[in-house]
Formats: sequence, structure tokens, C-alpha cells
Amino acid sequence: MPVFEVGSAALIKLDIRSAARPLMVQLAQAFGDTAYLMVPADQGAVCIDRLEGNNPLVVAGINIGSVMPYHAAAGPIVMLANSEDIRAQWIRDDLQSFTDRTLTDVDGLTAHLDSVREAGYSVSDSDYLAGVAAVAAPIFGRAGAIVASISIGGRVESFRGAALDEKVEGVLDAAARVTRVMQALPQQG
Repeated sequence: MPVFEVGSAALIKLDIRSAARPLMVQLAQAFGDTAYLMVPADQGAVCIDRLEGNNPLVVAGINIGSVMPYHAAAGPIVMLANSEDIRAQWIRDDLQSFTDRTLTDVDGLTAHLDSVREAGYSVSDSDYLAGVAAVAAPIFGRAGAIVASISIGGRVESFRGAALDEKVEGVLDAAARVTRVMQALPQQG
């Protein structure tokens, strides 16, 4: 296991937001996109932190406190893909469509979720907001359950080819680093 950048005394009081924040800063600075941290809740994925990059697109409508549907956007999708409990509660025939790219068909969505889970990350392309793309990866806790997602979002055009590959690599690295911190925390209880 790699050496943590956080002292053991600080680890005890560390929460997911403070663990993820430095990595969100790195992602926003490296790619210029907006970085997001979301956690699962009964009503949907809740954005608990957001950090804007220097790209000109500001993603309106996704702010701290926003509750997002699990079947659209990269952050919520990666949570849905990695939680059987959320799948059991969320997947149904009457899912809302936000754009013409939102997956609402149960079979199509289930197949997409399986591929996201296998890949270890999610890429969205105008499925929640037209013209907006994102990459997200899951953050897991001690028991292996999904506790959050970390993502970056911005203009669709900047999420293509080699640029997309770099963003995927950056988000996967950030998620792995936060997961290691979350799994090192003492059992809550």
C-alpha cells in the first residue's frame, strides 16, 4: 500500500470531502473542467463539492446540494453501476429523459451499467445536459460499498480522443487515491 500524504492523527477525523478536495483541485487545474464529488442518497446522487476549472463552460444546474437522477450523468451512473441496492430501487420502466441521449430503456441501461462497472469508470455525453460531457469513477469505503463518485465535466468537444483518455486516467487515479484513504479510516460505529 502506498504511503499516505495524510498523518495518522488527521486520518481519524478525515471525511470524504476533505480527502477528495486536493484531488479535485488537481483535476480542475490539469484539465480546466469542473470537478464534482457526489454521494449516494435515496432520492439520487447528491453533489457535496464542486470546483470550477478555467474552461469557459460553466455547468449550470449542478451545484453543491443538487440531487441528480442515477440514470444520467457520469457521477450518478457510476454509483448506479456499482451498487446492487441502488439498482434495485432505481431501475424501472418510467425513467425520465433529460435529452435525446438519456438511457431510459431498462435493458439498454442495464447493459450500459454492466459495461461501466466492468470498465471501472463512466463517460457521459449529453445524456443529462446537452453539450456537456463528463468522466466519473467510483470511490469505495472499507466494506467495498460505493461511498461516492469523483468526476470532471465540461464541453463535449474536449472529451474526445487522447484528451478523453487523459481525463479517464486522471479521474481513475483520483478515485483510487480517495478510496485508499476511505478504506484506511477506522470503522465507524
